[in-house]
Amino acid sequence: MLYELRLSLALVLFFAGTFLVFDAVSSPDPTQTAGVIAGAVSFSLGLVTICFVAKDWWEWRRLCKNHNRSVPN
Repeated sequence: MLYELRLSLALVLFFAGTFLVFDAVSSPDPTQTAGVIAGAVSFSLGLVTICFVAKDWWEWRRLCKNHNRSVPN
């Protein structure tokens, strides 16, 4: 349950940050600086969270595979 929640939150942050960055960059208004900063922060937080979730999943997969090999039938 926690894995799905982390992945969902990471994807929401990633796509929200992508939208905010590209939406704010496309308009030449100088007051959009806050939008660019918020988008960049959301984008990077989502990307880092996705990397951590993928690393945890890979480690869990490796440990389960090793555990299944060590159990005698």
